[in-house]
This record gives sequence, structure tokens and C-alpha cells, in this order.
Amino acid sequence: MSATVVQERLVEVAEGESARRPERTPAGEQKTFRSYDPDQVLLISPVLSEWVPEGDLAHFVSDLIETGVLDLSAIYASYEGERGYPPYDPRLMVKLLVYGYANGVMSSRKLERATYRDVGVRMLCADQHPDYRSIARFRKRHLEALGELFVQALRLCKQAEMVGLGTLALDGTKLRANASRHKAMSYERMVRKESQLQGEIAQLRKNVDALLADAEQLRPALEQLQENLDAIDAQLPEDAALTADAGYFSEENVKITTEHGLDPFIATGRFKRSEPPAPAPRGPIPKDATPKQRMARKLKTKQGHTVYARRKAIVEPVFGQMHTVQDARQLLLRGKPAARAQWRFHCAIHNLLKVHRNGGLTLIGTG
Repeated sequence: MSATVVQERLVEVAEGESARRPERTPAGEQKTFRSYDPDQVLLISPVLSEWVPEGDLAHFVSDLIETGVLDLSAIYASYEGERGYPPYDPRLMVKLLVYGYANGVMSSRKLERATYRDVGVRMLCADQHPDYRSIARFRKRHLEALGELFVQALRLCKQAEMVGLGTLALDGTKLRANASRHKAMSYERMVRKESQLQGEIAQLRKNVDALLADAEQLRPALEQLQENLDAIDAQLPEDAALTADAGYFSEENVKITTEHGLDPFIATGRFKRSEPPAPAPRGPIPKDATPKQRMARKLKTKQGHTVYARRKAIVEPVFGQMHTVQDARQLLLRGKPAARAQWRFHCAIHNLLKVHRNGGLTLIGTG
């Protein structure tokens, strides 16, 4: 009986004991800071555009669309009949995609999340929140029109006097493709389909060799260049030069480059032991010199060295900036047409970012 009483006394709390405990002073109470109240109620409706500082990329993207600098008529033309619930305004969706791609956010789910968390995105979307399915469907439906924004961005750079056509540089980069994981085979299944796979592998090798052969890519690249120049009403100067690495060199490519009004400066690579060496940069050119010897001699001259040295500063930073700033290392869409359109959209974003960094629409006297 006495043990029970002792145990009860051990857990017994004296009346008013909690009141005698010293109160804990909040950290920093005696310091002076700016007023901060997480539960502050906004008495006036906020203007989202005022939450984003002037000169921010979000304002530039908004001005591009609202002032009509980027023509969205091709996108609007696809909406003919009114069926079901009205879709999101194309201006909203294009702003969201342009701003997202410019910041390396390409996933439709991440873009949807940004409409809640990113103040700049909330401003561009006017506090609307399109779901990821709507974003993905809009991008898929208007992918070709989004890719054509590249020409509009190029025209904008020309108006801003940011396009120089005196020296052109050609190069390539590797991108990760979006391949289906469900088509992967187990070893047993591969053994059963060995003959079929051998034929498919042989065909794939031919396709890969054709894609990796830079020399075969020069003609379509120059044809695309001419189309872009015609679209923005620009012409190459008479002394325009084209620089490219050794992967593009061939006698045929030298001829093609000249036919397009460009002076070729294409690296030849190393000479084989069976090939005669390149002649000296000074003195007469041997009459029996091969096209490879002539090009190697041309690059050894003072002019050739100066022109070709600019190649690294012209083309390689473009890929570096697109990989790091825009995270354009992988193509999310499948199929050659979709991949090409997505890459053109990436290039359009790259050019628009250059306009923004150099002064925005004030360069062309708009807004």
C-alpha cells in the first residue's frame, strides 16, 4: 500500500508548477529587422506583372506575343469550329512554352508545376493553370508552327542588326533521342529473331553512316540556309566565307559551296602517307595539285588561318549555350519530323534569348 502511494507521488505535478517555468524569448526579438508577417492578408488585389522586375525575361516573352512581333496566325488558323469546352488561348500556351524552353523546362508536367510555383510563369499565364495533358497536346498539335518560329526569330535578329553573314560556320552536335524502352528484347528472344535482327541492324548501320557522314549533310544545309535567307529577305555578301571542320571536306563539297556563293575554308584533316603533302603557303600553286592540297595550302595562308580561326568562336558557343542554358541535350519527341521541329524551336529560343540580352524589343523600336 505504501509503495503505491510513493509511485503516485513520483508522477504527481504540483499545482501552478507550469506557471513558474520561465518563458522562452524568441530568437532575434531584440534585433531590428524589416517587418515580416507570413499571415499578412493582401487588402488590394495584386497585379502579377508588378511582381516581376522590369527587364525580366518574362516581360520580354509577354511583349513578344502581345505586340504581335511573333505571328501566331498559323496556330490560330487551326481552330476552325467550336466543339466542347473552349481551349486555352494560344497566346498563353506559346508564352508558357517559350519561357519554359528558355529556362530549360521542357517537360509538360514541370511546366504545369511552374504555373503554381514560378511567379514569372503565373504572370504569363494570368494565374491560369493548364494541366500537363493540355500542354503536351498543344505542343504536339502545333509543333510545326512552333518550329517555324525559328524564321521569325531570325527575322527579328536581322531587324535588330544582330545578323552578320560575312563568315558562316558549320558544325554538328550529338543529342540524346527518345527511344522506346518497351521494344527492348531479352537474350532468348534475340536468338529467335537473330536473322531478322541482322537485317535490321544492317539497315540501321546504313542509316547511321548516312547521318554521321558530315560530307553528305552540306548540300541540304546550304539549301536550308538559302531558304532562311529568302524568308528574311537577306542576301550573302560577295566575299562571304564558309568554315567547316574536316568531316565536311570533299571535292564535291568544295564545288557545292562555291556554287552557293560562298568561299570555302574547310579543314582537310591529316594527309595519308600515300598522298602528296600540301604545298607551301607562299609561291605558285603546282598545276597538278589536288583539291585537298589546294585547300590545305589555302588554310595555311594568313587569310585562311584568320578566317578559319573564327569558326570556334562562331558556332561552338551556340551549342554550349543551348546545352547549358536551355538544357537542349535531348529530344523529347519521337520521329524525324518531330525531332527536327523541336530542334528548330530550340534554335528559335536561342535567338530570342540573344535579342533579350542585347536590349529586347527596343532594338527594333517596338513597345
